[in-house]
Amino acid sequence: MEDEMRKLYSCAICYNLLDQATALKRCNHIFCLRCIYGKITQHDWKCCPVCYVDFGPDPLRILRHDDPLLLSVERNNLFPERYDEETRSEQGESETESESSDDEETESDNLEDMETESGNDEPEP
Repeated sequence: MEDEMRKLYSCAICYNLLDQATALKRCNHIFCLRCIYGKITQHDWKCCPVCYVDFGPDPLRILRHDDPLLLSVERNNLFPERYDEETRSEQGESETESESSDDEETESDNLEDMETESGNDEPEP
């Protein structure tokens, strides 16, 4: 059962638990935002890596951001040991990292722009 749940909440690109879950509107396969965004923008992917459905002319517009709060709460409740590992890892990285580089800031800005442009077809509650 846990293996099935882990598979359900895992990214098909990085195989880790979903981080900022993002679905493709054409096929509803879900990936980490950074994974699918990076593959589309940096590696010029043209189709879903799971079912090979074509992204179409504007691939960033077919991304749908799933409710990050709900997914993160569900993920953390289902896999508390993994959440603890990630939290410790993130804390360790933040202590050793210096200020963000210009490249990281640019990537973050691009992700924010993409989120704004892609929008979500579902109405706000």
